[in-house]
Amino acid sequence: MCDHTEHQKECSNDLNLKVCSSCVAYLCPDSADGTGYRTGCPEDFFEQCSTHKNDIHFIKRQNYNDLEHMNLKDEVIYISGCAEESVGVTCILAKVWF
Repeated sequence: MCDHTEHQKECSNDLNLKVCSSCVAYLCPDSADGTGYRTGCPEDFFEQCSTHKNDIHFIKRQNYNDLEHMNLKDEVIYISGCAEESVGVTCILAKVWF
């Protein structure tokens, strides 16, 4: 878990809150743990979706704390943001689903 700063937000990862620079909702069909759609920190995406090296390389070259990236061919989705929210998981889920 990261140290608390004013720029880090609480994001859910497996129903546990983690402190992150931003919240991310992501999908990668062959994730490291075999699950699909998840929320968490950017680092969670990088770890869980590590087989998608081209997507990770692209995302890391962008502002990955505020980005929408969709690779429909490989079914990889990365949506981040909500850094201004104190509990970012509610915000990121609203951004994804609405």
